[in-house]
Amino acid sequence: DALVAQQIVPACVLDGIAGLEAEATYADWRGRLANPHFGLSTFFIAQNGPAKGGIRIGPTARALLAHGATVTVATAFALAALLRFVTPAASGSEGGGVYRGWLDRHNREGGGAPDGDGAVVYADGLRHCLPGGWYEFRCSCAIRGGGEEEENLAEALLGGGAGGAPAVVRAYLTSPAGGGLAEVDACAGFDGLVAAATTMYLRMVEGVPSAEILEDMARRRGDFSC
Repeated sequence: DALVAQQIVPACVLDGIAGLEAEATYADWRGRLANPHFGLSTFFIAQNGPAKGGIRIGPTARALLAHGATVTVATAFALAALLRFVTPAASGSEGGGVYRGWLDRHNREGGGAPDGDGAVVYADGLRHCLPGGWYEFRCSCAIRGGGEEEENLAEALLGGGAGGAPAVVRAYLTSPAGGGLAEVDACAGFDGLVAAATTMYLRMVEGVPSAEILEDMARRRGDFSC
């Protein structure tokens, strides 16, 4: 709710879209998400996450940064969660750009565990195993993290890239195949967004559940910037 109220609606207004129209669209969508018979899993929706970051989060961040408006931790959290989802548990693709990640509250090493019971196909041959704490994802997003050569985003996140996590996050946000924010990377607030998203991302991969980070954000209350 905070992401919509404090980020998406103001960005829409800055881009000439009526705020009431944006609010009505969200109210309709939120109602669908709350319906227990909605039918789409989070895994299914998270497919092609790196590209969706540029399509669904990028325009909001771009509008806010371009107009000098406040970018809050709600946007940073959304970007950090996306990057956490496409971080492999261990090195090496399973073929076809498919990697295996690990769920919150499970050991990262569990991402490399045998299939076992409970594996379910959620889309395009990709599986998740809730009892085993792992899921598969496909990542073909290419970034330049500090050198001239392109690197797969998932591999860069796993290895930390040439300049560490901040460089990888910045490279993703400015990549045309990723966040698409290259045109606003010199704007005031962009470095803060990179730092905030990196900090949250590192907390997530170090084992802090995303729900706990959200609770921490909620306890602070109000609109606070990166």
